[in-house]
Amino acid sequence: MDYSFLSANFLSSLATTVEPFAILDKRLFTLREVKERPEQNSLDYGGLLYELRESEKIINLEKEFFQEKKAELEKLIAGKILRSSVGKAYHLEQEIASLEANQQFFQETYFEKFILVDVFNAYFNREGKKYEPKNVAEQVPMMRDFVEMLSAGEDSLSRSIPQKLLLLKGQGYELYPASKGSGQLRFRGKEYDPRRSLSLQELAANYEQSLKQKIEKNLASHSQEFKSKINNLLQQKKELEKLLKLGSIKRHSTKQKSAQEGNISFSKQGTDYLIRLTVPPFFIKREEEYYPFPEAVLGLELGTRDHQVRIKGIPNIYNRPYKHPFVWDNFASGICFGEFSFVDHFALDFQRYLPCHEETASLIANILRQGERILTSAYINDDLSPVKSIERCSASVGKNENDVRRYAQTRNIAVRIFDNDRS
Repeated sequence: MDYSFLSANFLSSLATTVEPFAILDKRLFTLREVKERPEQNSLDYGGLLYELRESEKIINLEKEFFQEKKAELEKLIAGKILRSSVGKAYHLEQEIASLEANQQFFQETYFEKFILVDVFNAYFNREGKKYEPKNVAEQVPMMRDFVEMLSAGEDSLSRSIPQKLLLLKGQGYELYPASKGSGQLRFRGKEYDPRRSLSLQELAANYEQSLKQKIEKNLASHSQEFKSKINNLLQQKKELEKLLKLGSIKRHSTKQKSAQEGNISFSKQGTDYLIRLTVPPFFIKREEEYYPFPEAVLGLELGTRDHQVRIKGIPNIYNRPYKHPFVWDNFASGICFGEFSFVDHFALDFQRYLPCHEETASLIANILRQGERILTSAYINDDLSPVKSIERCSASVGKNENDVRRYAQTRNIAVRIFDNDRS
């Protein structure tokens, strides 16, 4: 990529002038020759007296430079991000639009449609009944945002030159503290002596390199944002393709009694349904130790009647035996939710039939999430007490995340850590 435009930074432009100046406390100061030396903010050098006059902040000068070079920055982004990532994101969105436009799940049976569309969408926090195309331009970070990002925080000059610097006739002088009454430069109640440093040309070259590093860092950050968007779109497309394939199977076979999307699934049991949430393997951090737990399958039973559903009870573990501090060994006792009341918290009546609408779907999804929270993060809740010690359920893999990564790598599982030490 072409960074040659950075050579025209404000510091290099000062190299063309013979006027002296100083950089102090992240601000530019001009030097005006005077006949008598002022008590504050002055310089006695080479038989001449100067008064220091406060000028622009360095961060503002840098921001102005980025604004002036907006066209060059746009060109950099076009080469690094827009040409590849945005085009790919746009293409994926079009494919997803086509898939969703052809979705035919509303031909399913009433309860299967409710679970496949409403409950699954509620769990994944998405709207799935209609497709609303996103404006790709809204997903592309605007150039003004990039310029603001570059201008935010510490200026690049502070990282590439001495913090206190005097520049005279193209030569830099670093300022060092001096005894009171002996310093050649007085600044805000303190005195300094200049010592020869790099030339202004060398300082400008260092600054140019620092600007380049700052731009590359922010370009990498922008690129990562697009990679995340593309990964999300790819996952969305993959899930849609699975659902469409399932829909095709179900339209040709009335005997289809189960379906799965991601880590949530359902199966039909007579007139009832069982919704399962698979919790991937995870690690609990407890008292500075890391404990591994295998995949868990949470299940929630639904009864049906006259286009209504009834939540028959609280979630339970369906892949037993399963050792966990908050899981009873026998299925009938289920999971220990402590003082948490599904009846009070969710205004839930286990004997009541509910209409198959979005509010009911959200209720089912939230109940499943509560079960997942108990498995992964129960120790954070002071109202909950385990039914058995964590040491009886799992052996610690170590006291740091490196131990966790080694353990996970040997078993080909993802590193999912839930910190149960924090309050």
